[in-house]
Amino acid sequence: HMAPATVNRRLSALKGYYEWRRRHVPGGLNPFIGSRTVKKGRRLPGYLSYEEIETFIDCTGDDFAGHRDRLLLELLYSTGCRVGEICSLNVADMVSRQVRVRGKGDRERFVFIGTRAASALNDYLPLRLARVSENPDSRRALILDLRGDRLTSRGVYYLIRRYAAITGVGKKVSPHTFRHSFATHILDEGADIRTVQEMLGHSSLSTTQIY
Repeated sequence: HMAPATVNRRLSALKGYYEWRRRHVPGGLNPFIGSRTVKKGRRLPGYLSYEEIETFIDCTGDDFAGHRDRLLLELLYSTGCRVGEICSLNVADMVSRQVRVRGKGDRERFVFIGTRAASALNDYLPLRLARVSENPDSRRALILDLRGDRLTSRGVYYLIRRYAAITGVGKKVSPHTFRHSFATHILDEGADIRTVQEMLGHSSLSTTQIY
């Protein structure tokens, strides 16, 4: 009844313990020598439907937090970026509808935003300017918290959980769910797998093939 990862973790602990006993206790044996780990299947990532994405975005309000959250959700979905990549975006990274993203290993790539994300950006920027703190990093940051500082990944996780509760979407939703939704939807629309790999910033095609 246990997940393969749990079985393998416990098996590793038992192997290590009995190997220690074998070395330190006279006549000690390791009965787990030769035991094989359980093969882990690749679990398909959860994603949201088009309608569920709309439900999330429609929940945002008209104040600073609402406009910021609308932009945040639009960026997560329309770019497929990781939450850390979104939080590290600076205003200077937004050039028209092209976004410069710094991914894992400091690899840079360019992604594109749609009409709705561009509109959300235009609505948000004046509000951001009035809110930003004097902190030098905050003055560069695109997405701000209510204090005017750069929004953190933890803050995004909190916001997503709050919107999931408000919408009543009966799924476990995280920022990464929007990335999975982006990949799933554009593949459904006929995008090439290698194009999706580049857009997601995957170094290996096998990582993208889960979709």
